[in-house]
Amino acid sequence: MKGENVALVEYRPGGRVGEIVLNNPARRNALSPEMLDGLGAALDGLLADDAARVGIVRGEGPSFCSGVDVGAGSRYGTLTGPQDHARLHRMASLWLRFWDSPKPILAQVHGHCLAGALQLPLSCDIVCVADDAVIGGPKLPMGGGWIGPMLAHRIGPQQAKVFAFQVGRELTGREARDAGFAALSVPAADLPGETRALAERIALMPPDLLRIEKESINAMADAAGFRASVLQGIVWDALAHTSEGVAEARAMIAAKGVKGAIAEYGGARP
Repeated sequence: MKGENVALVEYRPGGRVGEIVLNNPARRNALSPEMLDGLGAALDGLLADDAARVGIVRGEGPSFCSGVDVGAGSRYGTLTGPQDHARLHRMASLWLRFWDSPKPILAQVHGHCLAGALQLPLSCDIVCVADDAVIGGPKLPMGGGWIGPMLAHRIGPQQAKVFAFQVGRELTGREARDAGFAALSVPAADLPGETRALAERIALMPPDLLRIEKESINAMADAAGFRASVLQGIVWDALAHTSEGVAEARAMIAAKGVKGAIAEYGGARP
C-alpha cells in the first residue's frame, strides 16, 4: 500500500539528469490532490539538486497519467464557485512552476496521457512520446476552455479545435508528434533510452546559458499568450463547471457510473 504524498511522486537523482516519477500505477497515476502535492515536492527536489541540469518527468506502470482522478472519494467536481476557482488556480500555479523551472524538463510519455494530464507535458519544455501512446481528450464533458487554449500553442488553433470539439478525441504518439504536440516519437521500448540520451545531450550545455536559452524562448511563447492561456483557462473552466452540459454529464455518471457515462458519450477516434 502506498504511503504518504511523497511516495506517490518521487524525485530520483541521476547526476546531470534527475527524474520526477509519478509512482501510483494502481491508479494509472491519476491526478489527485495528493499527486499534485507530490509533483510540487518532486520539482522542489530537482531544483535543489545541484548536480542536476535537466529533469525528466515520467510515470511508472502502464500509463504516464490517466488524467484527473474522478474515482470514488475524489474531490473533483464537488467544489463550486470560489472553492472551485481556488482548486484550479492551485493546478495552474503548479503547471507554471514547471514552465518557469530554470532547469529544462522533458516529459516522457507512454501508455495513456488523457484529459487534464495533458497540461503537465504542455508545461514541460520538450515532449517525447512512445509511438503507440494514446494522447486523448476528456472522455466526459466535465469542463472546458483550459486544455484547448494551452494545446493551441503547440498544435495551432484549428487542430486544437478539432481535438477540443470532440469528446474523447485521441491521437497516437506518432500522430501527436506530427501535429506538434511532441518533439520525438519512438517505439515504446526505446522511449526511456532515447529520452535520457536527449536529456544528457542537453545537460552538456553550461547551466547559465541553458537557462538563458529557455527563458528567451519562453518569453516569446508568453508574448504569444501561453501564460495567459494557463491563467485565463481557470476562469473558463470554472464557468464550464456551472454549465448545463456539465450538470448533464454529472447526472449521467450518477445514473450509470463513470464507465457507463463514457459509453453513452462515445468518446472514440473519428
